[in-house]
Amino acid sequence: MLKKIIILLFVYVTIYSQSELKDRIDKLISKIPKGTIAAVEIIDVNTGESIYENEATTHVIPASNAKLFSTATALSIMGVSYEFETRILTEDKNIADNTIDGNLYLQGLGNSLFSEKDLDDFVSELKKLNISEIKGDIIGDDSIWDNNYFRQDWIEGETANVFVPAVSAIVLNRNMLTVNISGSSKVKGRAIVSLNTENEFIDIQNSCLTVKRKGTPSAVLNFSSGRFTLDVTGRIGRNVNKSITVKIKNPAIYAASVLYTKIKNAGITVLGLPKESITVNNAVTIKKCVLPLVNVVNLVNKRSDNFLAECLFKSIGAYTTLKQGNAFYSTQAINQFINNQNIYNDEVEIVDGSGISRSNNVTVKTMAQLLYNIYSDKKIFDIYKSSLAVSGLEGTLRRRMKNGYEGKFYGKTGTLNGVSSLTGYYEPEEGRFYIVSMVFQFGKKDHSYYKDIQDKIVESIY
Repeated sequence: MLKKIIILLFVYVTIYSQSELKDRIDKLISKIPKGTIAAVEIIDVNTGESIYENEATTHVIPASNAKLFSTATALSIMGVSYEFETRILTEDKNIADNTIDGNLYLQGLGNSLFSEKDLDDFVSELKKLNISEIKGDIIGDDSIWDNNYFRQDWIEGETANVFVPAVSAIVLNRNMLTVNISGSSKVKGRAIVSLNTENEFIDIQNSCLTVKRKGTPSAVLNFSSGRFTLDVTGRIGRNVNKSITVKIKNPAIYAASVLYTKIKNAGITVLGLPKESITVNNAVTIKKCVLPLVNVVNLVNKRSDNFLAECLFKSIGAYTTLKQGNAFYSTQAINQFINNQNIYNDEVEIVDGSGISRSNNVTVKTMAQLLYNIYSDKKIFDIYKSSLAVSGLEGTLRRRMKNGYEGKFYGKTGTLNGVSSLTGYYEPEEGRFYIVSMVFQFGKKDHSYYKDIQDKIVESIY
């Protein structure tokens, strides 16, 4: 009899507590302007049950919450020990004679953080091997993915996509070139232009003039007939220094041209030219540079890095199909992963890695249940959770949910024009663990207003 009373009391307290929670969140949502989609799903991890829902099955644009799907897919199917690579290779099997009789290949295999420092390490390796001459060309190879470097479904004016450079399997300095522009001491004098790279194949066309006060310089890098042309235009103030970044539109040949220049500057003769092609099948690796998948996942989720997210997206397609990576294969792989989770997924579709596309289509119920499944997967949960931003402390949540909530919410933020999202794990105290997913699609108020509502909803769970 006593046992029954205890059970009934527990049920009563639970129902009463959920009723109180509903009242608190409903009150917060009631402040939102009419016409706003306010999709909210909260799961009690200890029971696996939903304890609050509002428009939970309404289809919404996830913004950067889409990154949760691509990072979860990558960790699950590629494995936590997976590494991306960039390699230098040759088909010459006898380099002990100090000569590479043929081409030197720079092959990109998805290492999206490969830098000029890494190129310098490659050149140092050639010097250690006492290579004095390369009789062939320096070949840049990014053929593991397609050459659709820029997405057509990203709308202009969406601030999220402004700084996303070419998404390619071979990456050098995030496929960006830094251009340093300084105003001369004389008005109407030509600006002074310098680059942060070694590349003898860049021709600078400088028509940027010095003015008395503020000006706006600009630069564009184009490629034609084996050479790059950097067109620097606009105006810049007298004695003013500015650094601007330029997107590299031809990443494979660009990286090859930088490597070519560095090799020559190191005193190694190159008889050929920098070119773009495919690595031959019999080529052997001289040196490689690796990037752990877990490092990429951490940066994608914690900092919401759009470029790395898109590179990861292409990698998923190439890995799952063993074919040339492209957006279609990646979308199919992620959608299949969602289907395999046995979660609510009515017409859910993820079409890019970053969440910039407004064609992404999800529900907060799907996202919350995804995080619940990951919680149950002990192979990846700790890595996945630690990759997320942390309230009041790290990443995109470092300035949010302070005043006693620091370190209690691990989540992913999302922002597009008229969209604000937040999904993650909430542990207000030991023994109590929740999953929260929210997406607000709005036409009134600004992002800060909806972020504040999101934070208050999380904080209301006690």
